[in-house]
Amino acid sequence: MQDFVRGILIIFYIVVVTSSLMINIGESKRNFNVVDYGAVGDGRTDDSAAFLSAWKAFCEADEPTPKLQIPKGKTFLLQPITFKGPCKSRNVRVRILGNIVAPASVQAWKDCKSNWWLCFRDVNGLVIRGSGTIDGRGSAWWKALQLNNCNNFTLREFTIQNSQQMHIYIKNCNVGSISNIHVNSPADSPNTDGINLAKSTQIHIHDSLIESGILDLIFLILITIC
Repeated sequence: MQDFVRGILIIFYIVVVTSSLMINIGESKRNFNVVDYGAVGDGRTDDSAAFLSAWKAFCEADEPTPKLQIPKGKTFLLQPITFKGPCKSRNVRVRILGNIVAPASVQAWKDCKSNWWLCFRDVNGLVIRGSGTIDGRGSAWWKALQLNNCNNFTLREFTIQNSQQMHIYIKNCNVGSISNIHVNSPADSPNTDGINLAKSTQIHIHDSLIESGILDLIFLILITIC
C-alpha cells in the first residue's frame, strides 16, 4: 500500500513539474526582448537591424498576445524604420520601458527619404505603452512616430519629446485610443505639432499632456460624425 501511494505521489509530482515547465515555456515565447535579438542599447550602436529581427519574430508569432519589450535601463539608437504588418495575432503589445533615440545629427541619418522616423504600418490591434521615452532629437531639424493604416490601436503611458516636426501622426487608422501620453518640446521649436490626425475615424485622445512649440492649447474638444 505504501509503495502504491508513493507511486501516485511521484506521478503527481512529475505532472505538476511538467505542467509548470510547459506554462513557463509558453509564457517565454510570448515575450520578445529586443536585446535577445542583438540590440545593444548603449545609445551609440545602431540597433535598427536588431529591432527589425525582433519585430519579425514577434509579428510572426502564433500567440494570442505576443509582447515586444524594450527593456528598462538602456537607450536604443534607431535609424528611420518601418515595422510592417499584418501580424498573425490580432492583439500585439509593444512595451517601451527603456529609451529610444533618433540619430543625433542630420548627417547621421542613413535614410532621409522617409517622411517619418518610426512607422507602424498595417498593424491591427496594436498597443504601445510603457514608462520609457521616445526622443526624436529634433533640435537638429525640428514626424517622429507615425501610425499608418493601423486599426484598433492603443497608445498610452509614455513620453515623446523633441520631435523633428510632428510628434505623433495618425493616418488611415480606424478605432484608436491615446491616453496618458506626454508630448514635450521647447516653446521655440518650429511647428512641432503634438498629435496630427488624417483620414482616420473613432480616435479617442484623453488624459494627455501636450507641451509643444505650437498648437498646444486645445482642450475640452469632442468631434463626432463629421
